[in-house]
Amino acid sequence: MAQGDSRTAVDTWLAGVHFGQDVSRSGPVIGALVAHAIILDSLRSLRDSARQGKLNEEQKTELSVVMKTMPEDGFDWGMAWGVEFAIGDQFLQKSRTTGKPESDDKIRAYEEYMLAAQAALRESPAEAKSRIADLDSKLHRLGQVEQNLIPSLRRTNEARIELATAHQELMQTLSTK
Repeated sequence: MAQGDSRTAVDTWLAGVHFGQDVSRSGPVIGALVAHAIILDSLRSLRDSARQGKLNEEQKTELSVVMKTMPEDGFDWGMAWGVEFAIGDQFLQKSRTTGKPESDDKIRAYEEYMLAAQAALRESPAEAKSRIADLDSKLHRLGQVEQNLIPSLRRTNEARIELATAHQELMQTLSTK
């Protein structure tokens, strides 16, 4: 954009959005947070360029189409939590045969928490807030080992809210003439 080539700039930022979505599908929550940073940077750059009048109508239309097909929070965050759950559950299951095994009740409580977290993350970020607050209170009832396996659900939702806000700001900017 700084060199006056808005077409290449838009293509690059869109590639960043798509790359971030690909990264989100590749692993646990840390991958989702990396994807969040990539997508957020691209959305903010696109928003700023649109606000500054650096995009033509064709580019605005193209971006609007792409943004309408994209989830408001960027991608399926529940998928990353599913990977996180599988990794943690595998660790807990292995603890049964090595070292100090975790009790069945603790493992079951971990599994219930992680499944509920995935379900909450499949709701809109705003709707998920109350479920996440409820889950936060349940987190402290889990065993210490289980707690240590679980990333911050609240921080995950805050990242989702950041993406949803950037998505909404870009959509609003693109719709203004």
